[in-house]
Amino acid sequence: MLGLAVAVALAALLMCGQMCHKSYLDGQAHGIAYGKAQAEQQAYDKGYAAAVYEYQEGDPEWARR
Repeated sequence: MLGLAVAVALAALLMCGQMCHKSYLDGQAHGIAYGKAQAEQQAYDKGYAAAVYEYQEGDPEWARR
């Protein structure tokens, strides 16, 4: 009887550990995806700002192509 209780407690702890680990990995994946999205947005904004500046200066690089 005691062995069964220990086995059940051990199984519950293992399942809890797996759930915690999955939550941690999901959080990591979300953080990575968020970081990539932020970097892409910043690169877009930087390129857009450079294009606007070049256009306002009257010599846009993209118009020379």
